[in-house]
Amino acid sequence: MSQYNEGVKAFFAGEALAINRIVRLESADGDSVVYADEYDDDVILGVTKATAAAGAHVAVELFTPSKTFKLTVSGAVSAENSALYLDDDGKVKNSGNGDVIAINLETASGDGARIECVPVFAHTSAGAIGS
Repeated sequence: MSQYNEGVKAFFAGEALAINRIVRLESADGDSVVYADEYDDDVILGVTKATAAAGAHVAVELFTPSKTFKLTVSGAVSAENSALYLDDDGKVKNSGNGDVIAINLETASGDGARIECVPVFAHTSAGAIGS
């Protein structure tokens, strides 16, 4: 049976997850998510909408181009409209390797701050979006 979700979908947390962090699918079954990390080649799935213990359900806002997202930074972001890159534990930073995944609309004072961002969609050689 097919299913259609618009915006937010529930998954199992494959590890303890914090709010406003970028996640990817943990396994091929598509039931659980874990943090996306800086050197992951997996497709970014979305952004957590709440904290969740490992094994619990977590709401994930699917990464789409029609909206902005609150994302957690791993360090200070001093200028608005900066390119943001994926960092470890589902956070973003303003320098890095790989594709730009978002542009920030706010500045941030340091690690753990949450800022509004616009997703950027870049196609990689594997056809992945946003990673």
